[in-house]
Amino acid sequence: MTLNSLEVSEFSSNPVECYEFNCGPIFGRYTSADEDIHINGNVFISTQIKRTEAQQTNEISKSSITVTVPRTCEVAQILLGYPPTGVILLKVYGVQRITGDYGVVWLGRVLNASCNGVSSDLTCESIYTSVRRVALSRMYQTNCPLVLYDPNSCRVSKTTHQVSDTVTAVSGLTVSVERTYANNYFAGGIFEWNASGGVQRRCILSNSGRNLGINFPIPLSDLIAGATLPAGTQVSIYPGCAHTLTDCRNKFNNIDNYGGFPYIPIVNPFNGTTLY
Repeated sequence: MTLNSLEVSEFSSNPVECYEFNCGPIFGRYTSADEDIHINGNVFISTQIKRTEAQQTNEISKSSITVTVPRTCEVAQILLGYPPTGVILLKVYGVQRITGDYGVVWLGRVLNASCNGVSSDLTCESIYTSVRRVALSRMYQTNCPLVLYDPNSCRVSKTTHQVSDTVTAVSGLTVSVERTYANNYFAGGIFEWNASGGVQRRCILSNSGRNLGINFPIPLSDLIAGATLPAGTQVSIYPGCAHTLTDCRNKFNNIDNYGGFPYIPIVNPFNGTTLY
């Protein structure tokens, strides 16, 4: 029997679901079955996992689902602490245990997690929400609205402005490095290091001397393999931008790509006065 015929069969159907979480390297495969399931050589671990039904309507937002997992699940632990560097993708498979046939029944990403006793609820949105776009979002403003280091708009070379350094200590939201830098030169920039679980990043909120203030703490355990940051780790630091004409010209020599309008007239000709 084919997968479709099994799915609609009243007597032969024996479906289970498998959940594959992906953030760089795969770090979570689970199934709602009472035993482990093998798909394409991958093992999906049996656990207490379930989801809400996705509605098929003309509203994209209603195709979102909530996945309930044990609170000890790695995905829940990561999201309960702080947002991960990358997007956590979720692929849900429908599997027929009789034949082993399977197919993808839902695809999207995990947004956040909330505790519910011994379990955690993962809020997930459908991949189709990515088609939602806001048109004409660029504003007529003095400062530059472009994303720093974006190759398609800002065009500042990230590689050219990369600064390599070595971590000496980590304490809460402060990372100390070997070299000393001008105060707030890296404010709004990127702090980055390589890990076996993928490249990890933090936004630099401020810097003073050898200390960098970051937006989220470094994990104390390897929930994502290699995400911890012991002393001696080689890191990359990228300067930030105040999105002003001065920073664009003096700091990055990128005035040709400045996206703001620094010479907007101070006097508004449409304020009702007869003289302009």
